[in-house]
Amino acid sequence: MQEPLGDLAERLAERLTTDSSAPVQEAAAITEEAALQDANNIFTKVRFSWRPEDRAALEQIRMSADGVFEEAFSVAIALIDDFYTLLWTPEVDGNGVVRRYANDRIVWKKGPDGRPLEDWNQLTGQDIEQTLMNLQRLKLEVAPQVNQLFLEALFARTTALDVADDAWVSVMEGTQGDRTARANRASRQDRYHAYFRFYQWSTAKTFLDEITAFMRRLEKIRDWQTWGSKR
Repeated sequence: MQEPLGDLAERLAERLTTDSSAPVQEAAAITEEAALQDANNIFTKVRFSWRPEDRAALEQIRMSADGVFEEAFSVAIALIDDFYTLLWTPEVDGNGVVRRYANDRIVWKKGPDGRPLEDWNQLTGQDIEQTLMNLQRLKLEVAPQVNQLFLEALFARTTALDVADDAWVSVMEGTQGDRTARANRASRQDRYHAYFRFYQWSTAKTFLDEITAFMRRLEKIRDWQTWGSKR
């Protein structure tokens, strides 16, 4: 059974937490020393960088999201890369033989910017159809997993709200502000956990939307080719 993307994100984040504990402590010491040296600097009234612990937490979230992205979309990226290679034109020698590097990779014609030149005229309808079907097959596998990430993020947010509500009603004395502060403190970790889950879903959902947009563009190109061939 395939590991859910949310469980993968959690496992990667926990591993990164262990690996980054020492660098965080070192960064915190450096930041504290710099703050003492710049105590009289007017620009210290505004903080332009993350606190070391916040930067480390955000880096863990990012790296975890990268792992989820690799797991879910590495095949999609390979499919899109393969599609663009269909637009490239290989260099040939005087005998019409395709030039190759020492590692046997094809030498592609490049433009002034050093990137391979694209010739859309050599794209066939079969190339488009094959790419569309491959991406559609992938979406059938990935879309439910991305939706599961959304449901987990929604559940994490609901849990954080429940913790805050329970803490708020448990305070029998004090002002509304006191009760709110107590609720915020009690639900702090749960709210950050909800953000962690939301980050994973948002990253995956954004690329899934881009795949859908790419497929729509291919469908339009296919339609243009069909209309052009009927003229």
